[in-house]
Amino acid sequence: MTTPDPVTSPEHYTVYPVQPIAITRYLGFCLGNAVKYVLRAPYKGGAQDLRKALEYLKYEDAEPSAPPSVITYNFVESACQDLIACLLREDEGPNRPPAEEDEVWGLQADFLVALDGYLETGLPLYLENMRAHIEALLVCMERQDTGNRKQETGVGATVPGRPCETGDRKQGTGGGEQGAGDRIQGART
Repeated sequence: MTTPDPVTSPEHYTVYPVQPIAITRYLGFCLGNAVKYVLRAPYKGGAQDLRKALEYLKYEDAEPSAPPSVITYNFVESACQDLIACLLREDEGPNRPPAEEDEVWGLQADFLVALDGYLETGLPLYLENMRAHIEALLVCMERQDTGNRKQETGVGATVPGRPCETGDRKQGTGGGEQGAGDRIQGART
């Protein structure tokens, strides 16, 4: 884990075993920004970051990035695999997410799986899958935020940080896409 530095390693990126820049630096501007906002949302901008990610996906859909080279794809896929292992709590190290973040981190993992599919195939279906995962994240985070406000006021209190009930991570979240653990396979040839 990188020591936080406000310029090179802000705290909202060092919660991961791999900083998002390890992925975004190899992507086009719009796609890279969408990834950045999805990964930092729980730690910095919340719902606003997720709305920004959705906007950048619209731009990507309107004018897709150039496909990555095989070497670039391999770098991105490797970084995504490391993040997905952490997000799905397969990482037993110090970067493992707290249990109350399971649903948020699981949806982020599914987003990364859809990103991998998009980079590998260029099919718009994967952009739609990424969009669906961002929208599910938005709903989840807004519910958690509402629950936290209710807890503070004592009205209709819920347990703060409790994962949303939107799907089983190991089964996938619908849309015909497999769960994150089943999707990332070997490097593209």
